[in-house]
This record gives sequence, structure tokens and C-alpha cells, in this order.
Amino acid sequence: MFYFIIFCIILFFASLDYDKKLNGQSRDLAYLILFMLFWLIAGLRYETGVDWPFYTDYFINSDKLIKAFQSLEFYDQYEMGFVLFCSIIRTFTANVQLLFLVIALITSMMLFASVKRYSNHIFLSLLIYFGTIYFILDMSGIRQCISLNIFLISLKYIKNGPFPKYLIAIIVASLFHVTSLLLIPIYFFLRIKFKSWILILFVVLGLTVSLIEIKWLIPFLSKVADLLNIQAVTNKLYVYSLRNDPRSYGLGFIFNLLIFVFCIIKRKKLENNEMFNIFLNLYFMSLFFYYFTWELNEFSSRFRLYFSVGNIVLFTYFIDVYSRKLNRSLIFVLIVSYSAYYGRIYFFEMHEGIAYNPYQNYVVHKVFGLKSSGPERFKQYSIVWDK
Repeated sequence: MFYFIIFCIILFFASLDYDKKLNGQSRDLAYLILFMLFWLIAGLRYETGVDWPFYTDYFINSDKLIKAFQSLEFYDQYEMGFVLFCSIIRTFTANVQLLFLVIALITSMMLFASVKRYSNHIFLSLLIYFGTIYFILDMSGIRQCISLNIFLISLKYIKNGPFPKYLIAIIVASLFHVTSLLLIPIYFFLRIKFKSWILILFVVLGLTVSLIEIKWLIPFLSKVADLLNIQAVTNKLYVYSLRNDPRSYGLGFIFNLLIFVFCIIKRKKLENNEMFNIFLNLYFMSLFFYYFTWELNEFSSRFRLYFSVGNIVLFTYFIDVYSRKLNRSLIFVLIVSYSAYYGRIYFFEMHEGIAYNPYQNYVVHKVFGLKSSGPERFKQYSIVWDK
């Protein structure tokens, strides 16, 4: 229940902010408290999450900075930026915990800066992020977490800045997660104000492809990778194709479709927010990859996070569509419910989230000499997800 308590703390501040009960000083204090929580929960997690065994092994065996330069490649086991980052930390310590702590500090700083820049309701945005993305990236996929937050910052260049600045940001992001290179052409797409009927048409086509399970993606990407002779991409496709996880069409599927319908119906009012069409396009891209890339479920889920992160801003726009308090409160409750639904396996210690529960804090475990259950829980997690 540790994570649910944190969720409730964020909800408490989001509710006070929604009711306009926070003045400037108390708002800054709440902002600082939540920043410390986001940073230290992820940064001091001890053998908790999914990817920690791989990063720990890599970090312990990684070269120190000077030696790392001698064999540096853009992409080998990990990307160049991550390799260098590990090497810098490894030069000073063999304790991987410092790597997690520093990365969590950097990603939290980027996230909070972006939310402050884009969101109408800062604390509600943080609540959405905590429920939908935090555990997948901040508590596990730390390389993509860096990349995603760089992309989120770079959205300001889509609205007001020239393409070269955006390009530089994405190239930097690719040094930590190579998939972000696919975001380069997204710049031009996000700048377009599409007519509603075009968006509706592609969503309907995507639903058809996904529900009927029309196979097209793996053969297409394999041919492209072979043509360009990109071995890293070919290997990734092979790994992803082996994991033929079933696609479920439950409450989340309905939730996301209804959100798209709401955006189309209320589009005129929502466009009072100058960044709305950019975030609408991000949401559309999230649906597009959800529907059209059903063959590579794991790849689809990971890559869609680049677009789903826009939800932390887009959803806050929904509240301001209405002036009546009842309607605004209903939207607020629905957003909270959406966030709780996507975080339920962590909040309520469901078996699928066993790698995250119970939460282990590095300082607590070292000071009191507690035994870690992380390796055992990770094995159980692997069994659950490999079924």
C-alpha cells in the first residue's frame, strides 16, 4: 500500500490546487515535497522494479570513463550516452545505487520543469504521470525515462522554435534510447492541425486492423531493417516478435476511445489552449500505435509512452472546458480514476506487480541490515509475465 499512500498524497495536493486553496508559498512547498518524493522513491529504490538486475550487472562490469572512450559505439548493448554516463559514475564508485539516484534526480527535474511549463493543473499532471508512467520508466526503464523527458521538453520547439533545436534534442535523447530517433519526423506531424474527420478515419481504420488482427508490421519492418543493414534494429525486432503477448480490450481500451471522442466533440473549446492541437496529435499517435502495431505488443507499449506522456497535460485541459463546478468536479474524478486504474497493480499489490512490492529503500535496508527480497520477487515476476 506504500505506493497508494504516495498516490493519495499527490491527490491531496491536486485537490487543494483544484479548489484554489493553495497560495503561492504553500504551492511552492507542495511542489518541493512532491519533487522530493518523485526523486527519492525512484532514486533510492533497492532491488525494486523490473530492469534493475540488468543495469546492475552492466554497471558493475562497465569500464571507467577513460577506458570506455576507447571502445565507444553509438549502439552496442546500450546507447553511447548511457554507456558514458555509467562510466562517469563508475569512475567514482562501484555502487549502482548512485547511478539510480543521479538519473532519478535528472529525470525528475526535467519532468517537473515540463509540467510547470505546459500544464494548467500541475499537481493533477503529476498524479497522472505517477499512475500511468512512473513505475514503467522511473522505477524501471531508466534509459527511456531520460529520453522521454528530453522529448517532453523539446515540445516547446514544435510550437515556437525552429526544427534544428528539436532535432538536437532528439539526437541527445537517442544517446540514451535509440527508439527516440523515430521521433524526428514527428516534429512535422505534430505541427499540423488535422481536420477532425481525418483523425476519426484513421482511428476507425486502426480499430479494424487491431480487432481483426491484420498482420503487416513485422514483415514491413524486417525488410526495411535488412535494406538499411541495421543489425541492432533487426535483433530488436527478433526479440520483440518472440514475445507474442496477447492484446486485451478491457476498460482501458474503452477509456482511451472515449477520451478521443471527447476531444473531438469539445475540440473548439479545448483549442483555447495554444498547445492543445500538439497534445491532441500526441494522443492520436498513441492510439495509432496502439491499434496499428498490435503485432509487437511490447514494442508498441514502450514506444507509445513517448506519446502517452502528453496525457499528463492534455487531460488537465478537460477541466477548463466547463464553468459549472459539478462538471469540473466530475472530470477531475474521472481523471483520478483513470490514473488509479492504470496504477492499480502497483497501488494494490497485485501479483503482476510483485517486482515492485513491497517497496525497498536502499538507506533503510543498509542501516538496519534488512535482507532484500528483490531477486526472489524478480524471478516470480518473470514467471508471471512469461506465461
